[in-house]
Amino acid sequence: SSNNEDESASNNKHNVCWDIVQFHPSYNYEDFVRGIEVDPNGNSGITYKTANKILGKMAKEAKDANRTKYVLIIDEINRAPLASVLGELIYALEYRGDSVTTPYTVDNSQHLVIPDNLIIIGTMNTADRSIGSIDYAVRRRFTFINLPPDEEVIKNQKEQDAPKEKALRLFDAVTTLFGKKDNDESNDKNETNGNGYMDPEFYAEDVQIGHTYFLAKSDAELKHKFIYQVIPVLKEYIKDGILINNPCLKFKITTSPTSSPTNTTDKPIYLSESFNKIKGEIESCWSKIYVG
Repeated sequence: SSNNEDESASNNKHNVCWDIVQFHPSYNYEDFVRGIEVDPNGNSGITYKTANKILGKMAKEAKDANRTKYVLIIDEINRAPLASVLGELIYALEYRGDSVTTPYTVDNSQHLVIPDNLIIIGTMNTADRSIGSIDYAVRRRFTFINLPPDEEVIKNQKEQDAPKEKALRLFDAVTTLFGKKDNDESNDKNETNGNGYMDPEFYAEDVQIGHTYFLAKSDAELKHKFIYQVIPVLKEYIKDGILINNPCLKFKITTSPTSSPTNTTDKPIYLSESFNKIKGEIESCWSKIYVG
């Protein structure tokens, strides 16, 4: 059932009910819309019955409470075979209020309606090419909004002790790998022109490291996330060909309020080095990173 199944609209100050589900490769229609489930029947054994699943339940609740907004968030929406998971609901997503016939009868009806007050939001990772793309029939039923990494989110953290200055310098250092900054005057012939170190087959907006990696409540948490999460992702990008496997692939972390090339770490940090060496280089420069 939804997180708000037992909460009436009158008790919901925002007049919104929501739930979240995460898709995965083995997720199917029977997990999402309607299917057969086991119904324990005491000492007499078990029986099987058809039942609404998360989308079917929320659709019914939303239809019965048409003044309340219902929001279903689908995390990693493109990890599942989406056309198969949605089935005939592809039609119902576009023609809200029109009933569609499902393979299963629930409450003496095979029909299902997606009302206007049920909002479906899907999130997806555009960097992961190992998962399926969304076909055009499904794509037409959704509005696509790109949410690129945003340093303003780092600046506006609400945690009082958040190391924002350090986080911004780390974020800036990593961002240079996906496109040169305007003040980058490097003429290193071993570097890829125009687009930093990124393979031209990829778009920065699809693969750039997100700002959530740089959201931390303390120096220790930020350093841990950078060394043990950001650096491994960057090295994996090299392995996958997103970042060009170049021995000169490097970034520099600024250590003062200005962005002058002289105010950087003592030496560049090269991603072609072993993880332990990179870790050591970052730790050695950590105390030099300016904190306002």
